[in-house]
Amino acid sequence: MSRFFIFMSVVALIILLVDLYAFKGFNLLSQQWPAQTRKILRVAYWFPTGITFLLFLSLVIFMDYFLEHRTYGYFYFVTGFAFLFLLPKLIFCAFHL
Repeated sequence: MSRFFIFMSVVALIILLVDLYAFKGFNLLSQQWPAQTRKILRVAYWFPTGITFLLFLSLVIFMDYFLEHRTYGYFYFVTGFAFLFLLPKLIFCAFHL
C-alpha cells in the first residue's frame, strides 16, 4: 500500500468520526422538528460528506496522473472542500462535548 493511500484513509476516518459525532448532536437539536424537515436536513447534512469521500477516492485513484503532470490544483481543491465542511462540524463538536 502506498503511504498516500494510508494517509487519505486516516483522514477519511477522522472526517467520518467527526461527522458521526456532529450528526448525533444535530439529531438531539432537531428532535422537536417535523419529521419531513428532519429527513430533508439529514440528506443535506450527509451530502457534503459523500461528495468529500468521492473527491478523496478520485484523488487516490488519479494520484499518479497528478504527480506525473505536477498539477496540484485538484489536491488543493479537495483539501479546501473537505475543510470547508469539516471546520464548522469540528466547532459544533467542541461545543457539543
